[in-house]
Amino acid sequence: MNIKVVRVYMMESEHHLKAVLKVLHDEVKVRHAAVFRAIEGFEKGGEVHSSQLLSLSLNLPLVVEFFDTPETADRAAEKIREILEKGEIITFTAELV
Repeated sequence: MNIKVVRVYMMESEHHLKAVLKVLHDEVKVRHAAVFRAIEGFEKGGEVHSSQLLSLSLNLPLVVEFFDTPETADRAAEKIREILEKGEIITFTAELV
C-alpha cells in the first residue's frame, strides 16, 4: 500500500502541538502519528536549542510525524500549515508493508 509520510518541524515554545494533534486525531483522523522531542536542534540561521542534564529546556525542537493515504495526509498537512506561524513541513511517499 502506498502512503504519504509527513514530518512537521516546530519549536516547543510555539505551543502549537495540541492544535496539531487535534487536527490529526479529531478532524482528519490519520492512521498513525508520533511526536518526537529533540535533545538538540536549530532552525535556519537560528540559535541552537539544547537540553542539559540538570535543566530541561522548554524550547526544544519537536517533530510530529504521521502517515496515511496521500489524499488524507495532504489534507492534514494543509490544515497544519494554517496553524503554524513558522516551522517546516516535509512529505515523502513510502510503502506500508
